[in-house]
Amino acid sequence: MKSLKRNVLILSIGLIALVFVFSSAEKIGLCAPIYLITHSMRTCRYFFDSLARFLFLVSPLILLFSLITYRMKEEVFQSWFKFAVWYVPAMAIGYLLYPGGGNNSLGVVSGAYGDMFDMLIYIIAVSIFVIVSIVRILKARKRARG
Repeated sequence: MKSLKRNVLILSIGLIALVFVFSSAEKIGLCAPIYLITHSMRTCRYFFDSLARFLFLVSPLILLFSLITYRMKEEVFQSWFKFAVWYVPAMAIGYLLYPGGGNNSLGVVSGAYGDMFDMLIYIIAVSIFVIVSIVRILKARKRARG
């Protein structure tokens, strides 16, 4: 299973590289330049910007936890990986479906307060990932030792 650890480590580095690719979607030709923007092209930029923002939040954490668990026993890595493999995609789907960016269609708040509300939602989601990852790693490490 050392190959799974290595693959997760390589994937997390690749996701960090994708942050730079997606944040430069217009410059590298994935989306049209800003002066040619139509509604569908604006959607293209929004999509890649959203992906870049999400990966910017999550990929360093995946890299960090895969580095932490890389030299630990396999059951410690597996415990963290079983959580991350479903939580990260669920968080990605939630992030992409959530209207965010101050365009809060939930009707809760709008404007500057909407941006703060959006940030709060993202902070909560990332905090859950960090806290649960740490707890799972520590519990699995304790079980593996004794």
